[in-house]
Amino acid sequence: MPSYVLVPLPKSAIDKERVKEAVDKYPARDCQAQLKYGTIPESFMETEGALIFCYVIEYEAEYETIEGVKKVEPPPVEKILVAFLDNVLVIGHSKKEHEDMVLSFISEHVTPGYVLRNVEFEEEVLRAVVEKYPDVLQLDLTPMDRRIDKLSCIGRGLTESDFWRDYGDQPLVHVKVRLSDLPEEANVGFRKKGIITIYNRNFSIQQQIRVLKEVVRIILPHMRATFQTRLG
Repeated sequence: MPSYVLVPLPKSAIDKERVKEAVDKYPARDCQAQLKYGTIPESFMETEGALIFCYVIEYEAEYETIEGVKKVEPPPVEKILVAFLDNVLVIGHSKKEHEDMVLSFISEHVTPGYVLRNVEFEEEVLRAVVEKYPDVLQLDLTPMDRRIDKLSCIGRGLTESDFWRDYGDQPLVHVKVRLSDLPEEANVGFRKKGIITIYNRNFSIQQQIRVLKEVVRIILPHMRATFQTRLG
């Protein structure tokens, strides 16, 4: 299931031609490193009001054989979706090392002068999601009672349940809701770590972008973004 993280951008930081130029100029196929990384220029497109391209990263992997451990050849590749939605950058969730490579690329070639970081969701963000979409499918909480690490509840309409009445005031770490007012109803999870998961496996890129635009619209007013400028 596709998962994403959000990165606030400085206002008016995105220029379509600058993005297109960077995507065309640094394709992975021209990378001289032993493990290649870079863009797929053919993936660049504009859809649903968003600029989209894919960034790919080769990485080492090993497997066991009778003769011992061997490296996978050719090395496997991770493809990471990158989308610009107005003043928010969306990138496919990956291990931190790969996310940082994408952010470094954007910071250097698209938003020079700024250090970009993905955001985590504060409590008010998760509660804003629940308030907007009360048809909650899953709740994960960390009770203030330190003897209990986590409480989880899965169902439908959980904000009308005894579970919510009993524990709804405890700190939230994850909510999964049904976005029912989109053209295609979507089930979306929000984790405190800032990870957004779209649970509709068959959604096209265009459908995912529509979901992400709605997500940004809901939570952007509750995101506290600060931007650090580069020295030198």
